[in-house]
Amino acid sequence: MDDLAWFPLLFGGVMVFIGIQAVRPSRRVKRQRRDGLKASGVVVGFKSRQDSESGRTDLFPVVQFQASDGRLVTADTDFSPSPVPTHSELLDVLYDPGHPDEPAHLASDSSDSNARTFGVIGWALIGVGTIIVVTVLVNFFSE
Repeated sequence: MDDLAWFPLLFGGVMVFIGIQAVRPSRRVKRQRRDGLKASGVVVGFKSRQDSESGRTDLFPVVQFQASDGRLVTADTDFSPSPVPTHSELLDVLYDPGHPDEPAHLASDSSDSNARTFGVIGWALIGVGTIIVVTVLVNFFSE
């Protein structure tokens, strides 16, 4: 295999890796929708995250809610909703009862839409990356 033939293999592998990273949040949300518990949380703060490519800064609410075992939990949220809620606003959150300190999911159409979008993009990257890798490997072994 010549030197340039490794580039598509590497490119396809990177696409699959990025796709897996994009699918993970949507799978967690799906699991939280299926197995998680719903609680009413209050926004106690915000964490800002800046996109390294666009430079855009998004605000992610930090919520406090009472877990099923009675303790008060403060947790980050997984998606930045639109519009961004205000401080002290009440929001419905879904959380994993086994790990309530993990990021909570805002039970809203906006957050669900973000999770689905990441999932679709992730699966598309995995599919295209896999096709590239398989094509390169088939061509390599058929020579």
